[in-house]
Amino acid sequence: MPWFYANMYNTLIAGYFMLQIDYMPRIQQLSNIQFGCVGSLLSSWFMMFAYVTVDLDGYFVISRCAYHVSTFTILYSFIMTTSYTSNVYIDLPSENRKKSKLFFGILHVILGGIIGYLSTRITFNITICLFLVILSFMFSINSYNYLSVNSYLLCEHRMWKWDFQESRGIICHVIRRRRHLSNPSEILDSTISLSSQKGYFQYEDDIQLDDKYYNEWFLRW
Repeated sequence: MPWFYANMYNTLIAGYFMLQIDYMPRIQQLSNIQFGCVGSLLSSWFMMFAYVTVDLDGYFVISRCAYHVSTFTILYSFIMTTSYTSNVYIDLPSENRKKSKLFFGILHVILGGIIGYLSTRITFNITICLFLVILSFMFSINSYNYLSVNSYLLCEHRMWKWDFQESRGIICHVIRRRRHLSNPSEILDSTISLSSQKGYFQYEDDIQLDDKYYNEWFLRW
């Protein structure tokens, strides 16, 4: 019977996510990506906790609950970050990608060492846990980049690769007003380097795009 309930759970989750996709905005929102990145990071930690404690006495219920909750939240977080149903997606220019790989890399090497040490004391699937450490590393970088970004690009989905040759699909550059007011010099430097690219600037709280981008399943042919 446990396999039956597990399959029912997975079927319901898959159906929920298929319905949820239809309600995603046509213009991808930065807040959705931020929520999805942080949710994915926390979900990987909860899933790691579930695998480490799976065979510990007194953690049976907590471990299973953490596993099922994290399975749901990591899939939901992935949907929040995807632009599959959006006509316009968000891209971060290289100038706004923070150089944080070394810092987060050191932290996750330490975390991997802790996981390795725990594997000598208790029994759990160390391979999956180390894989989750790698996922946590990637989610950490994405979370930091999207939470700390000063400006970003709004780009339209294109049908063919050669459609990107002229402008890379860039519609406009978006500046986060609150971060602009708190640190105008840093944002000014980044926007100057982007000014040579095709597009124009808008503030995040006052984005105005062509009506065609708000239509369902708009594609550039």
